Amino acid sequence: MLVTYTNRKNVTYTLYRDTTKTGKPRYFFAKESAKGTPCETVPHGYEISESPNGVVSLVKSRPKLIRKSEVDIVQKLIDKGPFSSKYRIFVRHNRIDIYERLDPSADELINMFREQGFESTADYREFRKTWDSRGQFAPILRFFLHDEERRRYRAERMCYLGSIEDWIDIGPIDRLEILAEDMIPRLGTDLFFELC
Repeated sequence: MLVTYTNRKNVTYTLYRDTTKTGKPRYFFAKESAKGTPCETVPHGYEISESPNGVVSLVKSRPKLIRKSEVDIVQKLIDKGPFSSKYRIFVRHNRIDIYERLDPSADELINMFREQGFESTADYREFRKTWDSRGQFAPILRFFLHDEERRRYRAERMCYLGSIEDWIDIGPIDRLEILAEDMIPRLGTDLFFELC
């Protein structure tokens, strides 16, 4: 049986194997491909990963240093906020990334249509499901595990000053719950950009 993966946009990809110019194996996901041979197993030492934007790739397996309880802290704080549907969490080896939606949410679009007088009795559930699955996200805040033994983190936010578009350190090195409780409620507000 071929290795396939269906992403959040409901697109199914197949894992293919090809070789580089130097003869090393190269793996990639595609809907279909004229190059490469479809794989029947995931290669040893690798795992399938999906980005917040639905990009499917094969990555080397690494031990996860981030605990589920720590991810739960971040998720609960995002869920508490008024803009919770605008954010996605992506856990990497040693950090938790928060991505912000670039386009309007389904509810924002529906409200804009209603404000312009477009009333409809149509069921918006299917529209919400389709639209929300296709959203585009960009990283805006991340928490790095700084001290694995003491579980201390440092935070960075994306900076948009003129021609500078890069990550800047914000706040002290501290426990995740302290940093997250200070920073996550500021997402979607001007107060977020005062973090430095």
